[in-house]
Amino acid sequence: MRSRFIGKPVGLKDMLHARDVRVLRQQKMLAQYKQPIICLTLNIAGPVKYFPMAERTFEVGCAAVEACLNARCVQVTDNKSYIEDTGCEAFFSVDAPAEEIKRMMVKIEDRCEFNRLFDIDVLRPNGTKVQRSDVGHQPRKCFLCDSPAEQCARSRTHTVEQLQQFTKKTMISYFSEMFSENISRHALRALLYEVSTTPKPGLVDRTNNGAHKDMDFFTFIDSSCSLIPYFKTCAKMGLRYFNSDDQDLFELLRPEGVLAEKRMLTATGGVNTHKGAIFSLGLICAAAGRIAARGNMLNVESLCCDVQKLARCALKDYERTRTSIELTGGEKAFFLYGLTGVRGEAASGFIHARKIGLPKLQNQLEQGSTINDAGVVALLHLMSSTQDTNVVKRRGIEALKKMHHSVESLLNEGEPNMEDVVRLDRRLSELNISPGGCADLLAITFFLCFITTDPNLKI
Repeated sequence: MRSRFIGKPVGLKDMLHARDVRVLRQQKMLAQYKQPIICLTLNIAGPVKYFPMAERTFEVGCAAVEACLNARCVQVTDNKSYIEDTGCEAFFSVDAPAEEIKRMMVKIEDRCEFNRLFDIDVLRPNGTKVQRSDVGHQPRKCFLCDSPAEQCARSRTHTVEQLQQFTKKTMISYFSEMFSENISRHALRALLYEVSTTPKPGLVDRTNNGAHKDMDFFTFIDSSCSLIPYFKTCAKMGLRYFNSDDQDLFELLRPEGVLAEKRMLTATGGVNTHKGAIFSLGLICAAAGRIAARGNMLNVESLCCDVQKLARCALKDYERTRTSIELTGGEKAFFLYGLTGVRGEAASGFIHARKIGLPKLQNQLEQGSTINDAGVVALLHLMSSTQDTNVVKRRGIEALKKMHHSVESLLNEGEPNMEDVVRLDRRLSELNISPGGCADLLAITFFLCFITTDPNLKI
């Protein structure tokens, strides 16, 4: 993460000049509007005042000020921001009493440890500063101890290196948490979009339960929500152990997957709704964290490449000798037919989702299809080519071949008609054929689509 903290050092002369410029900017705004001014800067020790993560911290501070003013219906007459080597600063001219504004800004500064990095001054229309003591608050305390910050600064109680370490740790912690939240949110969205896509031949959707008698749409909602902590944990583990080798990280993730399965079964009353998705999306969340921690670009190719490395560790499960009673459905399909199932899909870098599902989904959306109809088309193309071990487990290898043939015939007729898809749904449901593996790949397809449009997936 070193690159996020690299910037151009500035000297005392530069900082004194920046202070003079700040005063001139404040005076100009005060003279123009004759209103209180909020001045937001950052508390950053050392000669480097601007670096990429400092700018992101500044953006969070500006958003916090704007949200606070908006919530209190305070009108912002003018707002100016400056990003320079000597630091980031923003000015807000506001139509409200200065003391009232100061109370609001103190609450922002004191809200959490991260907000201690914000330095928010409030100037009266006459240019005098509203002190914290003027509104009944104690002076701000030092980052590293309980003494007043000004006292520690004057006496140089702490070294610049100690203050820099606090700043770096605080920023990384905050943005890592934000990243994990975003990744887990996309994983949840992917599962909800998948189950909501209708019609889905043989699968649970919004209108029927497909080939299933033990689960419905709401079972999937409960199951999906139970997995939120798991997805966040996987992302955090990727962030924390980004330097670990593939096998070590995979072994750390494995117990988390077992716990997630237990939560899922508790939420569903013992019904297996998302076992494959727990494996696949767990690896995806961890890989995303690992890529972000390394400072690399998070995109479809980099994500699937990293998942591929982690998932190859899972293929070693097929090398273990166990009795037929101990084998999972996917493992039986491997030993009987050589199908690698969800492990193989992940170890291929989700080639079906990446090369078939995602292009079809994006193409349909570009042509103006709804997200639902685009999802149906993407699913059909996945069903036409994926070696779905869930179908094999339920109905055997011949049923898989028949499903491929049926879907291929439907797609060969051109743009699939939803009435034809409904008829296929009825036929597969009657035959007890449920392409659950393809459903998981549809969820992954949605996830990959989400990350291509989210600019906030970084640290």
